[in-house]
Amino acid sequence: MVWSMRIVLRHLAFALLIGSILPQSAYAAASPCAEPFTTRAGCAFGNWLSVFNQGDADALQGFLDTHFAPSALTGENQIRLRRRTGGYEFVALQSEGDDRIEAVLKANSWGYYVRITMEVASTSEGQITALQFLRVPRPETVAAEAPFDIETIGRLLSSEFENEAAQARFSGVIMVARKGVPLAASAFGLSDREMQIPNTLETKFRVGSMNKMFTGIAIAQLVERGRLSYSDTLAKHLPDYPNVELAAKVTVAQLLLHTAGMGDIFGAAFETHRETLRTLGDYVTLYGDRPQEFLPGSRFVYSNYGYILLGWIIENVSGLDYYDFVRQNIFVPAGMAGTDSLPEDTEVPDRAIGYTRRTDGNLEPNNDTLPYRGTSAGGGYATAGDLVRFADALMSFRLLSEESTKFIMRGKSPAWAMDLPMLSVFWMERVRECALSVMGAVRRA
Repeated sequence: MVWSMRIVLRHLAFALLIGSILPQSAYAAASPCAEPFTTRAGCAFGNWLSVFNQGDADALQGFLDTHFAPSALTGENQIRLRRRTGGYEFVALQSEGDDRIEAVLKANSWGYYVRITMEVASTSEGQITALQFLRVPRPETVAAEAPFDIETIGRLLSSEFENEAAQARFSGVIMVARKGVPLAASAFGLSDREMQIPNTLETKFRVGSMNKMFTGIAIAQLVERGRLSYSDTLAKHLPDYPNVELAAKVTVAQLLLHTAGMGDIFGAAFETHRETLRTLGDYVTLYGDRPQEFLPGSRFVYSNYGYILLGWIIENVSGLDYYDFVRQNIFVPAGMAGTDSLPEDTEVPDRAIGYTRRTDGNLEPNNDTLPYRGTSAGGGYATAGDLVRFADALMSFRLLSEESTKFIMRGKSPAWAMDLPMLSVFWMERVRECALSVMGAVRRA
């Protein structure tokens, strides 16, 4: 993944740690509470964190088998999470009761923050029944470091990722730029491991949910042109939406902010219909009858389906295919010739193969898990240079007016969004996550 350092420096400061790593301990049921925890939920949390941080897959699986309810996270997911994060460092305790605890932790490998909520059963065994993770900004109680100059950042990143690539932990491109001009750029690893094709600066990488940035800007462009409003309901622009009652309540802003309660697209239904879901309308046909998960505007729950609906709104309001709209109104004006969401069965020169790490540590292609093509919720592809050009076009007001750009860039944590009188478009949080990852690498260098 690549990032424009202009956005990074605008929206991120370095973080100092104020907590200390919890003491390591075995996962036996009789393990004492680790400081600063005192309640039943706190003891369970502290013991889980201690075992999680050890990085021993067998010990972690043993702890899960003993202390987790069947409905909680699987061992496979937690083992993968441990590999990705390098463990967590305790930062702050937000609340602690007998049955529930919330704490802020920092990922050791990348330096981003998460709020973890754990719930335990009200029994003597205190079995863990739920464990939820949510990315959050750096807590206000954590002091910020002064940023490095951008040349230093480029040098440190190149060195850091060269080391990561040598240990088969990173494959891709990094690019550091100022005002759209790359100052440092390097490619590492292979875009096709079977054919031994190396990554280059022109390699097209799947950018996952970063497609949501393009969708958010497309919506803002239509708002700016007077074609829709953030307060418009789903029913106004999709009058034939199957769930009529839900469509009358949900707003465009709630879809953008993941507070609409629309649910996800992944799961059993997606697996069954993956190869036949070819248009945004296909997703609406499959999922449009579902009830809402919660009262729109009352909670934040990340929703890929919400962004599918935003893409469907763009098509209905503009009269253009979603892909044509973002191509004509974002990619072409920004000079992003290597960015698109063409189907997986289309031959795309220099498009990298994605890989996922199995529980045994080996990598395998992820082709069999991908949608037919990228959507307004994610799955497209781009080059490093194109993302730099995108950031420069956005920040130089070539995609939106200065007023609209500043409006959508007034980012806050999505957990606070429902309390804000103004819009905080959620795609900006994706940029923040990328920035946190970059700065984590710099801090470790």
